Amino acid sequence: MTQTSAIPVIETSRLLLRGPLESDLPAMVAFGLSDRMVYIGGTITEAETHEIFEGTLKGWATRGYSRWNIELRETGEVIGRCGMNHPFDYPEPELGWVLFEGYEGHGYAHEAAVAALAYGQSRLGLKGIVSLIHPENMRSKHLATKLGARFEKMGEIVGITVEIWCYPEAAA
Repeated sequence: MTQTSAIPVIETSRLLLRGPLESDLPAMVAFGLSDRMVYIGGTITEAETHEIFEGTLKGWATRGYSRWNIELRETGEVIGRCGMNHPFDYPEPELGWVLFEGYEGHGYAHEAAVAALAYGQSRLGLKGIVSLIHPENMRSKHLATKLGARFEKMGEIVGITVEIWCYPEAAA
């Protein structure tokens, strides 16, 4: 599968945020089967990972935004996912991120999330952006705080208790 031109590519100093490629599936499946899924609903099957892959493409097609896969510019490795998500049963657009095993602690999630949030606010004009964070996920709460989000309330999405963190509107 080749990159579709409908999905923009964002370049940061170290990363490319780009649409998912079929060649990313092994890394995505490994992540889905890992214990790193504990904060986002638990492990998922290979088939469910394929559904997420296809759902990402559908999000880009129907809403004009979704998650990007994060690629290290230096090596071409896919190291995680980041971007806006807005399934039809979500009340607001959500900024989310995950890094695959071995890539935390290098500032990649922050770099990707800054770029994705700026794109969502300035290019797409999204308002009311939130992050839905598992109450025990201290790293994500720290990153949301660094990005300017504030805890608003507890909520539930697809049967999972989450903290809802709200981002300030972009300056005009």
